[in-house]
Amino acid sequence: MPALRLLPSAFGLVGLTLLVSCRPPPPPAPLPHKPLFDEPEPEPEAEPAPSKPETPPPPPTPTSPPPDAEAGFAFGLPRREAMNLCTKKFVWRRHGEHHACTKPVQDPGLPGSPVLSFCGDTLCAVGVAHTPTSRAWTAWSEPFEAMRARLIERHGEPTSVTDELAEDCKSERLVECLESKTTKRELIWKWDSHVIRLTMGLKTSGEGPAAIRFVSMRTGAAAESAE
Repeated sequence: MPALRLLPSAFGLVGLTLLVSCRPPPPPAPLPHKPLFDEPEPEPEAEPAPSKPETPPPPPTPTSPPPDAEAGFAFGLPRREAMNLCTKKFVWRRHGEHHACTKPVQDPGLPGSPVLSFCGDTLCAVGVAHTPTSRAWTAWSEPFEAMRARLIERHGEPTSVTDELAEDCKSERLVECLESKTTKRELIWKWDSHVIRLTMGLKTSGEGPAAIRFVSMRTGAAAESAE
């Protein structure tokens, strides 16, 4: 409300002067800034480059040197010496392209008798095949796992593992699955000049029944030098 004050006038009279208290008007609001040129739109953030897939670790290598003998027969042994070693107590016979000795195998631990292969005239491979009489899963899995444990203890973890055995084959159907040629278990230990295979299934050639097979053989230059 305006304030009223009494002030003396030039004529000695008291006049009423209306004093109106006025405040200065607020300054006008600033106009929005308008750039002289259109500002460029911000570039979209670059998507992070896809991460490179991790390089798989190299396969395990055997922790031992390659074996120099299996089942009591030394690699590089001449054929005649191998036959004489067998026939001291056991029977030596032809087994297809190979030779067999009726000597029971105690090492490497798989039930059976050794089958020997020669490169030229010297021993370069020893194998043992075991076919359980029962079709039960445990009759096959137990000797396989016992042999696996012995080989791991001797040579370390296998270089490669193939396990194509379906769960429903771990039953009375096991032999049926193995004979279908689509199922196999295989462990491989590999050196530069030697390889060991432990398999459950048919032979690669398809000959013979399904079995647990152990094969230890020279490869590459070592086998060629034996010829």
